[in-house]
Amino acid sequence: MSITEKMQDTHNGATVVEVEHISKHYRMGHQDVTALSDVSLTIKEGEFVAIIGSSGSGKSTLLQLIGGLDKPSEGHIRVCDQDIARLHDAHLSIFRNQTIGFVFQFFYLQPFLNLETNIRIPGMFAHDKRQVQHERAIELAQTVGLSDRLHHLPSELSGGQMQRAAIARALFNKPKLLLADEPTGNLDSQNADGIVDLFETIRKAYNMTIVVVTHDAHIAARADRTIQIKDGRIA
Repeated sequence: MSITEKMQDTHNGATVVEVEHISKHYRMGHQDVTALSDVSLTIKEGEFVAIIGSSGSGKSTLLQLIGGLDKPSEGHIRVCDQDIARLHDAHLSIFRNQTIGFVFQFFYLQPFLNLETNIRIPGMFAHDKRQVQHERAIELAQTVGLSDRLHHLPSELSGGQMQRAAIARALFNKPKLLLADEPTGNLDSQNADGIVDLFETIRKAYNMTIVVVTHDAHIAARADRTIQIKDGRIA
């Protein structure tokens, strides 16, 4: 297994993600498709890791498996010492809500809710008290630089601001792991750089472990480490 590293790994903390010999197979019509084949990797607490590869290489599938959005056909995935592939759906949903934050290329903000309410949505599912939700939303809006936009609708925000709001929402339940799938795919270069700056700020402020799937070599170059996926394997 070869992993291209930007710099020597200096993260000696706890293991947050441990992937052991996972494969993922799909049935498409009459064909069997292998999206991932015998992939193993480890990600430490506080790392900023970029997963790169061409379209169809399997990198987004890998991220979805790490996030518990899908289950591997073979192998094991441990996130914060929990073998998520063995969790039943109800327990997995609770674990995801408490442990993992997700950021996607498309922001998925609710168009008729203002920014504060969009940020508070995970707290609503967790049945947090309304005042706790309100205070947490204010804190996160400040973290992502949107304190003056709390009462704005998504349509009143720029693309970069909407992605910042989506990141704030992903952080609401204080996850240990932040997973981002092409988070700058809909942004210009200036806003994309701003999002990566924000990831760095979040990592330092919360000792957050961040894993980003990206096509952007410039963004990947700013990560501690890059993992390249080619034809479903680590290249």
